[in-house]
Amino acid sequence: MNKRSARKACFLLLSIIICLYLTGCWNYRGLDQMNIVVGIAVDFNKAENLYDLSFEVASLAGANKESGIVGRIINAQGKTIFDAIRNAKRKEADKLFFGSPHVLVINKYLASEMGILGVIDFFLRDGEGRESMCVAISQEETAAIIIESTEGAIEMVSVNLHEIMREEKNIMGSAAQMEMYKIFSELSSKKRSVLLPALRKVKNGDSIVSEANGSAIIKEDKLVGFLNPDQSKYALMAQGELKSSIITLGLTHNLANDISLEIFKNKAKKSYKIEDGKIKVKIEVENHVAVSENQSFINLKDEKEVEKVEKAAEEKINKNIQSVVSTMQERYNADVFGFGEMIYKRDLKFWEEISERWDEIYPTLEVEVKSKVKIRNTALIM
Repeated sequence: MNKRSARKACFLLLSIIICLYLTGCWNYRGLDQMNIVVGIAVDFNKAENLYDLSFEVASLAGANKESGIVGRIINAQGKTIFDAIRNAKRKEADKLFFGSPHVLVINKYLASEMGILGVIDFFLRDGEGRESMCVAISQEETAAIIIESTEGAIEMVSVNLHEIMREEKNIMGSAAQMEMYKIFSELSSKKRSVLLPALRKVKNGDSIVSEANGSAIIKEDKLVGFLNPDQSKYALMAQGELKSSIITLGLTHNLANDISLEIFKNKAKKSYKIEDGKIKVKIEVENHVAVSENQSFINLKDEKEVEKVEKAAEEKINKNIQSVVSTMQERYNADVFGFGEMIYKRDLKFWEEISERWDEIYPTLEVEVKSKVKIRNTALIM
């Protein structure tokens, strides 16, 4: 056998051996062997010093075209997150599968006292874990109550919550949303503060449902406070992260607001300068809007009247962003706007000089807000 034939024979033998190992999944499990987790709630039992986890799993038994797939809750306790997950197996024939969870809800007390990075650490490390799941903070006494369904519910609560939070940011802009891997990245950066969705239970007709209620302020991985939906909107606007929202104005002497402007484009940029030894930050915000409601019957064919509406909107935006920035500086000392990160990226040498004292410097920053509103559509009714 010549060398060429020998090489061909070796190649053929090697191909046969490789094919033997590629005939199936090495860790294959059928759907009937898995509890597919769609939502996770994490609480902590101080009395017993144990994590108390609740998992909403997709209940495939009895699912059909009419009823769809509903969720059921599995509870488990453990010394660690992983310990609790393994302890859940004692109650179930099938293991929990973490390839499809939509939301991770964390107890507000756990978040404020122990921090959130310890909670998300397991799900980032686990091979099955979904790194893109949305993380939220419960404003109720427990996180478990957020993913529990009400009597007669025919949908999975966690899937519905994920859609609510996604639409809340894209349509209303009154709650922040951040995926788990981004949270870890942000809290590991110079920014070290983030806004996460805040969830609570409210009455809706005859039912009690979960709803998004503004944002939770996380500083260095611990919860330090909450912003209401209106404050959250202007915080997101100042970061240029507002996908869509509404600004209401009162331009007549009526008590109620009489004009609604729909934001369809939001941009923001930050800059800083040093004057007399003080750092002065400037936030410039630009919003493109459409007039969606005009109960004041202002003549929007008149350019001067349009400019009047734009100016009123700019004044309101300036006032509200300035208020949120002051709240973050004076009450929470949380740099969610990334002023420190901005300085770090633009002048490393200067950042190294002030980084040790940033918690002292940040509340003293002079922040100027400048807003520009452009009405692109007056939706005139002829």
